[in-house]
Amino acid sequence: LYTRGEPQFRVEVDCPDDLIVMTDRLRLAQIILNLGRNAVKVVERGFVRLRATVAKNGNVRIFVEDSGPGIAVDERENMFKSFHGRLGSPLNQG
Repeated sequence: LYTRGEPQFRVEVDCPDDLIVMTDRLRLAQIILNLGRNAVKVVERGFVRLRATVAKNGNVRIFVEDSGPGIAVDERENMFKSFHGRLGSPLNQG
């Protein structure tokens, strides 16, 4: 995912062994790697967990969880708006 010296955290993968997803493999890999890399950048100690579950309606849910500091409450509502970066800059697209 991301390399920076000796890691002080663990990467966990929790996914059903028999999970099959019919989708664009390249795009799915790109999404998971991007989310995983973002998580690894903020975790110094602890964990990064990549998890997949199947919902009751058959949809697959993908989670990236980490033990990083989290996102400030006042920044959360803008998180998924276009051209809004985590650091408050409207053009910061990390």
